[in-house]
Amino acid sequence: MLEAFFNLRKYELLGNTEIMIGALSITTTTILLLVVTGTIRSWALPKNVCRSPVGLQSTSKPATVVGTGTAASCNQAALVAALLKGGIITFNCGNSGIPVTIPITSELQVAKGVDTLIDGGGIVTLDGQGKTRIFRFDRLFYGNATPIFTVQRLRLINGYCQDNGGGCAILQKNGGTTKIINCVFENNTGAVTGQDTAGGAV
Repeated sequence: MLEAFFNLRKYELLGNTEIMIGALSITTTTILLLVVTGTIRSWALPKNVCRSPVGLQSTSKPATVVGTGTAASCNQAALVAALLKGGIITFNCGNSGIPVTIPITSELQVAKGVDTLIDGGGIVTLDGQGKTRIFRFDRLFYGNATPIFTVQRLRLINGYCQDNGGGCAILQKNGGTTKIINCVFENNTGAVTGQDTAGGAV
């Protein structure tokens, strides 16, 4: 960690002063110079540093791989079929490392009776297109901590909803647990007014 101390000083050069900057000569009557001086020092990190309670989950044994090696095969229909089964879901969209965006036209229902993990590998974006919520994780009973819905290394953008529940990228209702690991949420929009209005993202 760094700590910096700086001072700003002002100098005026008066009179017929000639300044050489490379091959350029400047002659002026008054020049204002602002000079910054200072020092930088470091100190040790604190003994106790807060760390994320949840790390990346293993996806070595996926239940479903969405896509067959092309960007076109990574689509909403394939993702819906995977979500019906639950379990670990990964993607094979071809061209390893090339970002892929999947347009979402209606909200995706997460399985209610089984744990579900979706890993976008840091390259998959789900785009609600400003028209729909992206994920709905709606349990049957309040208070239960299971099943668990995990999203990791996924980008969720342009989710849209107008009900007071919010969660226009991910809505969790009536129990269960949602884990979000290394994900990006952008431009997810919910209701602006209303009783108990929740956020646009989760």
